[in-house]
Amino acid sequence: MKGFFRNTFFGSSRAKQEWTNLIRLRSMGIPTPEPVAVLEMRQFRALRVCALATAWVKNAVTLDRLLLTASSTQVRRIALGLARLVARMHRCGYVDGDLHLRNLLVEVDASGEGDSAGKILKIDSPAGTMSRSIRGRVHDLACLEVGGRRFLRRSERYRFWKAYCAALGEPMPTGRAKNRLTAVVHRAEVLEAREGPRVDAVLKAVQKDGEGRTKEAVQ
Repeated sequence: MKGFFRNTFFGSSRAKQEWTNLIRLRSMGIPTPEPVAVLEMRQFRALRVCALATAWVKNAVTLDRLLLTASSTQVRRIALGLARLVARMHRCGYVDGDLHLRNLLVEVDASGEGDSAGKILKIDSPAGTMSRSIRGRVHDLACLEVGGRRFLRRSERYRFWKAYCAALGEPMPTGRAKNRLTAVVHRAEVLEAREGPRVDAVLKAVQKDGEGRTKEAVQ
């Protein structure tokens, strides 16, 4: 019933919410695939099916897949670019609500190497909303922390936080203000039970696919 009343009968579909947020993000200067069309099929206002079409992004992979094979230099560059992107969203008063690595695309060149960190694109944002909520920011950062633990050392994640604060125009938290960083870590622990297995499943699938391609090349 919750889904029925929220976005099936009375509200917008997830596709329409995604459309709205992609346009909103683009107006903020956040790179996203260009939205092309949104489709909703309803019967007596009840949503039957919905879909969103975006322009194809050539040579792009999700961030979790890229980080699995990225060099340490690439990882640091991408992490700093991501910190600036997230800070820009939050500075504009936007919280995504689903800011996981799988919901970020990175353009790569023909050789498969990661391009500049400025080529990070946000996808899959139906839950995004305009809000100055500290809780919303904490949740976004915690989503990234869940995936970041698998690719970045603690010192590198702290460097991400430092770059985020700098891009946001805020000093590094000290004293009681450190509670926000603690809140991010605690929220990530909560999300780990649900999101951790999803991230690990993707990593295992990518590793298995890579091993399969290596065997084919040898044969």
